[in-house]
Amino acid sequence: MKNYLLPFLFLFLIACEKEDDTIPTNDDLVSDIPAKECLAVEEYLLSDLDSSKEVYQKYFYDADRLVKVTYPLAQSVGSSAAVDSTLFFYDSNYNPAYSMNASAGVLDTVEKYQYDEEERLVEVAFYANGNPYAWERIFYEGLTPSKIIYESNPFIYEYEVRIENGSITELIQLSRNGNPVDSNYLRQRMAYDNQTNPRQKLHTGSYNRLQHFNKNNLTKYRLLRNGVVDQTQSIDYSYEYDRLGNPIRSIRIFSGDSSITYTSYTCQ
Repeated sequence: MKNYLLPFLFLFLIACEKEDDTIPTNDDLVSDIPAKECLAVEEYLLSDLDSSKEVYQKYFYDADRLVKVTYPLAQSVGSSAAVDSTLFFYDSNYNPAYSMNASAGVLDTVEKYQYDEEERLVEVAFYANGNPYAWERIFYEGLTPSKIIYESNPFIYEYEVRIENGSITELIQLSRNGNPVDSNYLRQRMAYDNQTNPRQKLHTGSYNRLQHFNKNNLTKYRLLRNGVVDQTQSIDYSYEYDRLGNPIRSIRIFSGDSSITYTSYTCQ
């Protein structure tokens, strides 16, 4: 089961085509380039052996709507348990209606999305083998998420959502199985850069949906238990950007280990 309650542990970054071999930094960004809609094409690593591209995620679209994501590395492993693709289907209002994950080409799990009359996402239901096993309900103040309740028998977790400048800065657990908990019992805190998150409107599964809500790109994640930072869950990110301000290369530091990821995308 995906752990949506820790969505930011699965940050994926978008990269853009470069005009030359130099990767600009924040200081090189220009302001006179017209705004463009950028869509992810591939997410990849570079091999330690020969610097060859190792694609682990590919995106497919119908116009600007995401309709399929494939996971080539999972396919190459050939494990029947590995999800090798996700398909997305839309309602008449062009909102994602449901998505299906497939393992070795066989339908595995389904997520169904429900919206209110204002087209705000209010519920996600998770199915396996045709049977629901978990629900996620989102509550709003205006258009802004303010509370999330996650239920998976026999567990129910309630979280307060705090947002600043268009990005989620804190998730605070309010209760477990209907019992209130101290506000410092479990908190997730996030910090961001000042560049636009190009994945803000991209749906790629519930486990990182909140990540896609954020206006900017995550630079710091901290999990606090009873007011103490859990160092085993601390993550830091740094970026290099293209001339449109999109992050094109990310360094992720987690538990003392670092990794570098890239993503190519097309801009319209």
